[in-house]
Amino acid sequence: MLRCLRAYRRCSRTCYNEEHINKPFCDNRQKKPDKFGMKLNTASFIIKIRTGMPICRRESELQEVFYLKGIDVSRWQEKIDWEKVKADGIEFAFIKASQGGSISSLKIKPFTDSYFKRNITNADAAGVFCGVYHYLTGVNQEDVIAEAEYLVRVLAPYINIIKYPVALDFEDFRYTAHHKSLNSVLIRLFTGIIREAGYTPILYANRSFLRKHIDLSSLSNLDIWYALYYTPRRRINPPSDFSKMTVWQWSNSGS
Repeated sequence: MLRCLRAYRRCSRTCYNEEHINKPFCDNRQKKPDKFGMKLNTASFIIKIRTGMPICRRESELQEVFYLKGIDVSRWQEKIDWEKVKADGIEFAFIKASQGGSISSLKIKPFTDSYFKRNITNADAAGVFCGVYHYLTGVNQEDVIAEAEYLVRVLAPYINIIKYPVALDFEDFRYTAHHKSLNSVLIRLFTGIIREAGYTPILYANRSFLRKHIDLSSLSNLDIWYALYYTPRRRINPPSDFSKMTVWQWSNSGS
């Protein structure tokens, strides 16, 4: 489960409502098909969008939150019956659009998720609002710029369909070898290009990456999607160590 702690809105095109989203824990693993026929490995998260002060800091506040449900999908879920998804009350989906290159590649070669066109077209036709994400692998400025520009080209035909943010999935092992200042430069380059193209970017990273490999002080204008899983000890309270985060991923299950 993720909890949003800060309000945001998308450029001039869309004002977000309050949301409840399910995010895959790992895009490269599969599970048995669920009732939608999808092989989902999900983690649920919450985004609550309002104008004003941080929210969801106490249980009393959480009880007043209105949630919409969503999912995050890629080629690993294969063919999805989006009409069934919508009928089950799913309001939106974050769909994988693209990725950098293979682990063995020396020169990053971005590629489009093989189910992206099918997923975003059918999700929209079923009335499911769409956001997208890109898995970054570029290790230098040239490659990261190439990945961002590639993503913009991939998204161009669907610019009027994409109602939710464009997420930068920043968790590849390559970045653990970098100083956090370099990683932050790469993040700013990528998200800057996405913002200039008319989308609202958001950064996905886990607790370890945010602490050890990213300079958050240099990303003050970027929404953060933060992964730290729930335990009875943490309960519903958001972690106190990242006060600027927008979204908190606190579970690796969809319930």
